[in-house]
Amino acid sequence: MLRGADIIGSYGLIMNDFISRQDLWPWFAALYVEKSERGNNLGAKLLEHGRKEAGRLGFARIYLCTEHIDYYEKYSWKKIGEGFHPWHESSSIYDSKTI
Repeated sequence: MLRGADIIGSYGLIMNDFISRQDLWPWFAALYVEKSERGNNLGAKLLEHGRKEAGRLGFARIYLCTEHIDYYEKYSWKKIGEGFHPWHESSSIYDSKTI
């Protein structure tokens, strides 16, 4: 996400997010909004963009893993379980329909 020539936000669509659920993909990963831009609903716009891009690529669902609580639920993501990282930590796994 750009404001002029400045990058103010980003995310990635990846095949695996270092999580034990290798059967799920694509993964929405690394959501980031610059601190000075937070509070302007840009994270929601990036989440929507990722869902649209995954849908455009032919996927019916998209996944993410996180330790955050009560953020993604606001944007129609549903917790579907727990996954485990190679470094022996766990994360919640969420999914959402693509657009």
